[in-house]
This record gives sequence, C-alpha cells and structure tokens, in this order.
Amino acid sequence: MDAEPALGAIEDAEAIAFDIFDTLITRPFMRPRDLFLYLENEFSISGFAEARIDAEHEARKIDRETDLDGIYDCIDERYRPMKDTEIEEEIALSFSDPAAKELYERMRNLGKRIVLVSNMYLPPEAIGKILDHCGYAGWERMFVSCKEKKSKRNGLYAEVLGYLDIDPEKVTVIGDSKDDDFSVPISLGMEAYRWSPMSERYFLSHPKEAKYFRKYPGYSASAIAAMDMLFQGEKNESYWHCVSRRFGGIICTAFARFIEDNAGDSQKMFFLSRDSYLAMKAWEELYGSRDHGYLHTSRMIAKIFGFRDFSNRDTAVSMMHYLNETGIPEGMQIPGPRQWKAFVSENRDEIERVADAGHKRFGC
Repeated sequence: MDAEPALGAIEDAEAIAFDIFDTLITRPFMRPRDLFLYLENEFSISGFAEARIDAEHEARKIDRETDLDGIYDCIDERYRPMKDTEIEEEIALSFSDPAAKELYERMRNLGKRIVLVSNMYLPPEAIGKILDHCGYAGWERMFVSCKEKKSKRNGLYAEVLGYLDIDPEKVTVIGDSKDDDFSVPISLGMEAYRWSPMSERYFLSHPKEAKYFRKYPGYSASAIAAMDMLFQGEKNESYWHCVSRRFGGIICTAFARFIEDNAGDSQKMFFLSRDSYLAMKAWEELYGSRDHGYLHTSRMIAKIFGFRDFSNRDTAVSMMHYLNETGIPEGMQIPGPRQWKAFVSENRDEIERVADAGHKRFGC
C-alpha cells in the first residue's frame, strides 16, 4: 500500500498516534491465534493452543484489560513455562509493514510528535523490543491497555490527549480498527485514518490465495499465505526467484519433514543426485542430525542396485543398458529392450550377481 493517501489526513497534525499490531507490526500468520498453534507444534507441547486461548478468555473475566501474567495465572501449570517462550517468539516473529514504516518515517522526518497506542496483553517492555526488532525509533511514549487498565474505547485515547496536552483536532490517529482507531478518536474530536492491514491488502490483490485460505482455514494455510504476503515487497525479484520462493521452498520443506518423519531408526540416509539435492539441503537446515551422504549417481543405478525389481520393465531395461555399456559380464549378448522379459528369465542368476556386487560398492 502506498503511504501517499494518508498524507492529506495528517499534514496539519502536530502529533500522530499510531496503532501497533496490524498497523506498524505484522506477523507470519493470517490470524493472531495461529501463533499459539505454531508454539504448540514447534515446541511439541500438545494442547497448548487451546489451553492458551481458554486461559485468556478466563483471565478477561477477572480483568478485562489483563496482561500476560494474568493469562498464565489461568492456564494449566504444565503450560506456564511457555510464557517466556511466547514473548521470545513474539519478538522473533514480528515484521514491519513496509508501507506503514514508510509513513512512520515520513512523519518523523516532518518533525511530528509520535505516540503509540495498543490494546494488548504483552508487557510494554516486550512491545518495545518488538518495535526495536522492526526498526521503529523516535516515538515519545507508548500507551498499552494492560498497563493503563483502559482500552481504546474506554479511556485510553483520553490518556493520550492528556499526555500530549494539545487540541484534539491537532492529533491524528492511524490504525486498522474501524471502531477503536477511527470511530472512537473521531468522537473525541481527533482526526483519524483507518489503515488497511497487510493481510487485507494482500487478499484484495491475490484473490486465488484468498480463496485457498478460505478453503483451508488451518494453521498451515495461514502460515503459507502470510509468508507469501511478507515477501511481496521484495524489489527486483526475478520470475524464477518468485516461483522458488512461493512454491519450491514449501515443497522442499514439506518433503524434508516427510523424510524425517519416515526415517525411523535408519542409521544412515543417502540422497541421490541430482533430484534430491534441494531436499537434502532443506532437510539439513531443518533437521540434519542423523548420518547421511550425497551420492553422485543416476536413477538407473538406484533402480538396478537399490530397488532391484526386475519384474518392472523400466528397471530391467536399465540393467540391460548398464550391462551393455560396462561389458559386465564379459561375452553376454544383450538383446533389444522388447525382449526384456525373456532376457531376465534366462539370465536371472547372473543379473542378481551383478546387482549384488553393485549394491556392495555403495557401502550401505
């Protein structure tokens, strides 16, 4: 999104109040709750996502503007060690909205006073680290609902006006919520600009991806769509880089996971050139703990020395080509591929002997 449309709404403002999450900051998920599913999967802690959502619901019955401590006070004890992990992952998985950051920097360069406002349970210290991580600097003060014990629609913007100590019409609010960041500030006499979040803009310009997300509204689709969204701003991206980023990376990652899940107790794994090279690199990056090697070989070698199913025409013909090219065993007459069944039947013992010898040379 181009920042230009917002400039007219704020050019006369003395101060700008930016919303934080889904305005300045976004995450690699299309729904905030998908972070909890990510934590559950990444740290192998079954049931965490549902427990975390339920705990927040219970905490808000006690304190409508609860903080993270209050939420984890309401969660099962076995999940409580995840509180620090949640904060760490929130910081690591936060990204700036490029268009919002452009607008933010332009306001800084114009000398506007900048304050930040958020309905959020995370402690201000953690949000400050998120902002640092995403490159936002130069703001005066942060107003967070869980600290002020007021939400945007219940007094938080009044706190902002009290702090700024200027006429409301000289303050412009920029945020994604039509109610909290637009209707409420307008009712207090402030100017307001409703910011369209990255996810909203992405789906408007990517209808096929939006259809995919609606059809498969799970955690995986959320992460896939969000990661594609985050990389949309890359400049000078070639066609092939785009294809590999959007599809190749996902396929390699899924295949690496499949390999790891199905390797069982294998003591050593071999990746065959050239087709499995990218799968191997993805597996090494994600897992890579077990002994493995990369074999410079061909499908033909794998078929005749590995699978050794000579009732299969392709494997049998591959063996015939190998015997013809190597001259092993000496003096054997190799017919054309149409005679593969008769050849295998008449020379089965010799073919198996050659296959055994080749198999041993692999050292597996």
